[in-house]
Amino acid sequence: MSHPAANHRYGRLVRVVTFLVWPFLEVAVLLAVASWIGWWTTIGLLALSVLAGALVLRRAVRQALGALGPGPRTGSPPIDNAAELAEETVLLLAGLLLVVPGFLSDTLALLLLPPVTRRWVRRALFTWAGRRAVLLVSPPGYRRWTRAGTDDRAGTPRGGVIAGKVVQSHDDPP
Repeated sequence: MSHPAANHRYGRLVRVVTFLVWPFLEVAVLLAVASWIGWWTTIGLLALSVLAGALVLRRAVRQALGALGPGPRTGSPPIDNAAELAEETVLLLAGLLLVVPGFLSDTLALLLLPPVTRRWVRRALFTWAGRRAVLLVSPPGYRRWTRAGTDDRAGTPRGGVIAGKVVQSHDDPP
C-alpha cells in the first residue's frame, strides 16, 4: 500500500496535466475536424452539442431534485435514493461536458449518457467517495486496511498494538 501523501501528489499532478493539456487537445481536434468537414459545419455541430447539453442539464436537474425527495422542504434527511441521485449527478456531468465547446468533451459526455455507463461511473463514484470519507475521518497516524473479508474501518494504528490497561488517564487529577 503506497503512502497517502504520494497518492495525493500523484492525483494533483494528474489534475494539473489534465487541465493544462486538455484545452490544447480540444483545439487540435477542433482544427482537424474543421479542416475535414469545414468551419460552418464544425460551428453548427458545436452549437448543436451546446443545445443538447442544455437539454440534458435541464432533465438532469429536474430528476436530481426529484431524487432528493421532500427532504429539503420538510427538514428531513434529503436523500431518499442515493444511487439515483448519484446517477443524476453523472448525467449532470455529461450535460456540462456537452455544453463545453469541443469534440473531446462531447465524446466523453456521450460515453456518460447511456444508463450502462452511468451505473458503472456511479459505482466508481461510490467507491471513491467511500475511500475518501474514511480517509477524511481517520485521525492522523491511522491508516485504512483493505483486504477481502476484513473489516474496512479506519482505526488500525501504525506500528504494533500493545494490549494494556489504563492506570491513570490525562483527564484524571494526579
